[in-house]
Amino acid sequence: MPPRSARPRRGRHRRPAPPVPFVRAAFGALVLAVIVGGVPAAGPAGIVPGSVPLVADPAPEAAAFSADRAAEVAASAVGAALAQLGTPYEWGGDGPAAGDTGFDCSGLTHHAYAVAGVAIPRTAHTQYYAGPGVPDGMPLQSGDLVFYGVPERVYHVGLYLGDGTMVNAPRRGEPVQVARYRYHGDEYLGATRPAALGDPALLPPRPAPAPAPVPVPESFDAPPAALPDGLRDQVEGAQPTESSAAAGRAPAPAPAAAVAALLPVDVPAAPVELPAEAPVDVAAAAAVLRAAPPVAAFGALRAPADQEEQDQEEQDPDTTVATRDHLVALGPVNADPDGLPPSVGRVGTLLRVPVEVVDGLQVGDTVEVTATDDDTSDVTDDLQVLERRILDAEEAGDTDGPALLAPTTDGRWTVLLLG
Repeated sequence: MPPRSARPRRGRHRRPAPPVPFVRAAFGALVLAVIVGGVPAAGPAGIVPGSVPLVADPAPEAAAFSADRAAEVAASAVGAALAQLGTPYEWGGDGPAAGDTGFDCSGLTHHAYAVAGVAIPRTAHTQYYAGPGVPDGMPLQSGDLVFYGVPERVYHVGLYLGDGTMVNAPRRGEPVQVARYRYHGDEYLGATRPAALGDPALLPPRPAPAPAPVPVPESFDAPPAALPDGLRDQVEGAQPTESSAAAGRAPAPAPAAAVAALLPVDVPAAPVELPAEAPVDVAAAAAVLRAAPPVAAFGALRAPADQEEQDQEEQDPDTTVATRDHLVALGPVNADPDGLPPSVGRVGTLLRVPVEVVDGLQVGDTVEVTATDDDTSDVTDDLQVLERRILDAEEAGDTDGPALLAPTTDGRWTVLLLG
């Protein structure tokens, strides 16, 4: 029998485990680190990455609201808007810097806050819901946006200046101007404060619903107002004259229309002839008007009679239709036997336009229709395309307007119902 020590060992037994290699330990630590919180940075000498507990960096705190910063942004937006006083109204316009002749209401506020470094949406409806909202009862501040309409359809916006005034682009035929933000019969909805995003006292932004086909006023007619004294120096082109400098005001060499925009609404005045383009000292003009016999309505500054006659001859056509891509002038025409316009023109509320106008519109698009009423003042309605139909001539002639129409190649009519 062989010696005991030489016998082969049978059955189960355990072999001593070799030491764990350093590479295997490091790899295990790395896998654990990835699972817990990502690849660890290289540690100090002598410490295997992942061999010590990982503590995540604390999340950066949101920037604290700064009232001083909000005031700076608001002042910048106000200055940018006031720099556009007198710029023409243009529906869909974003101003001369964008290649447009002028601004519409939301284009002006969008531009003002872009200059101030704050991005806001483009339309009055979406700007209202972008907030942050000013709660009811909280005093307005210079730079706030003030809105008009109903929650289902916000149709106008201005930029609040103080002293109950705003700067806004009101409607076709009226330039950017200072006006009262509240007046009898207005449809004031509320205000937002884009300069103060993050202010816990304000209402948070909300998703903007699609605008509903709710009727809106035929025109926006906020009465003109005086520019607040503290903002007169911001009006570009103001050059002090001797009398106005003595009065401590920043005057304006300006045409007669600009003088009217800077005077208080309730100044009693009789018609006064002033040159249409001559520089006028605001303080002196106000003194003349206050000394004149009172009349019932404001708006006494007139251009000379020959200027009025020229303006009468150059008045706009009966109706204009404006889309993003087209501007069409329509005069009244006699209806054909089906009650339709036989050519481009207007029969009642049926507006026949070139084919390319209706081809470029879809349901939900905005159409601005401006009519000149009997006293030659413009009445503008911002409408939307509610429905698109293809009808035969008899059905098209029975359409209850307002509607845009254009003939098709097969003798029928494309009808876009507006509302």
